[in-house]
Amino acid sequence: MSEYYTAQRVKGLYDSKVAEPFKLSRSKIDLFLNCPRCFYYDRKLGVGRPPGFPFALNSAVDHLLKLEFDIHRVAGTKHPLIEKYGVDARPVAHADLDKWRHNFTGIQHLHELTNFLVFGAIDDLWQNSQGEYIVVDYKATSKDEDITELNTIRKHTSLARGGHLAKYAHPARVACLIFSDVPGDPLQFISSGPTVKDTTSVADAERVLEKYGGRAALELEDLEFSETPKEDEWFEKVRNTIVVSGRTALAEMFLKAGELGYQPRIAADAFHGEARGTGERIAQELREAPPGTALLYAGDSPARCVI
Repeated sequence: MSEYYTAQRVKGLYDSKVAEPFKLSRSKIDLFLNCPRCFYYDRKLGVGRPPGFPFALNSAVDHLLKLEFDIHRVAGTKHPLIEKYGVDARPVAHADLDKWRHNFTGIQHLHELTNFLVFGAIDDLWQNSQGEYIVVDYKATSKDEDITELNTIRKHTSLARGGHLAKYAHPARVACLIFSDVPGDPLQFISSGPTVKDTTSVADAERVLEKYGGRAALELEDLEFSETPKEDEWFEKVRNTIVVSGRTALAEMFLKAGELGYQPRIAADAFHGEARGTGERIAQELREAPPGTALLYAGDSPARCVI
């Protein structure tokens, strides 16, 4: 069991007889919407869900983004990405910003009917030209169709990927330490998921081929697909852990670039698309960057081979 898990808590539990408002975070409201029984066990009985690994990488990226936007807040300037996408906003100072960013304080509202004190921390605060505030929550998103389609094909043409390795190892216990280069870190698509249960099918692989013109147009008439293992028993003793990802590299590069005297900027944390086009875009951004700027990138671009 994780060292971060307390089997049964005795503090911070809900008691309807207590007059003091009961603090309820937005994540706990999400828990209630997802699983009311889990919410009751957690907030009333003190038995929470066993946690996963701490989100150290996510926290590091949030911290770095806050530092980067704080530079522009002090200078009263727009972030380059805000300018690039034409967003009518700039980071703005506020006397309560530090309090609103604090995880256990955040922005609070008392719901008098239930006596719940609902709270949630924000990542940043911007303001538009009309003087309106914009509450910001940093999220990394990406369009990963290219790599997932490619991996769908790979999984159904291999006897090692798509969970096959886990099947071969059964009934042994398997600990898989994963180095991810796929945006979003979807386990079943990193290296085509050799130890992860596959959710795609042969029919999905066929649809990918049809999307790009079909077997004849791609000269793949002899390509044979096989189904991946779908039975839960092959994966019961498998533990997959991401130890390095694009975000890990970005965090370290950002810190190192700053130490070397550069002005680091995360240009993309999940770039995608065909490698040639991606490379041309990055080259153009590098040519346009001010002297002393370190543009940082992470992602995965499949290369297209033309014979």
